[in-house]
Amino acid sequence: MSLVGSLEDLGLADILQIMSLSRKSGVLVLRSEDGEGRIVFREGLVHAATVKGDAPDLDTLVRRSGLGADAVAGELEVLRREHVERVIARIFEWRSGEFHFDVQDEIAPQDRPLALAVGLSPQDLTMEGTRRGGELRGR
Repeated sequence: MSLVGSLEDLGLADILQIMSLSRKSGVLVLRSEDGEGRIVFREGLVHAATVKGDAPDLDTLVRRSGLGADAVAGELEVLRREHVERVIARIFEWRSGEFHFDVQDEIAPQDRPLALAVGLSPQDLTMEGTRRGGELRGR
């Protein structure tokens, strides 16, 4: 399955719905005036998300959070989850740009350190992104 298009024609909420329903694995790459992002899917669930210029690796996330080098696996997973949620919310703010989805069976090496052990529901991320967007527009 190949999916290519513009965010003006097919918004992030629609894309997340398609990935979820089709249970696809791969990487969605988005480019906008606001930045460049990647969302990694495994069987329709979101396992990682990054925006160019944001925390490039787990060490950076740990430092920024104030956790020490002795952080346990559960703390790291919470940190990864919060990062994915924050990145997806940021991408939801993009109103224009282009995207393409590349099917991949395995998570790419550059995405593994920030990847969640258990993926997040695209529907939950869509509801949160929509809620945050409404709050921003309401200000």
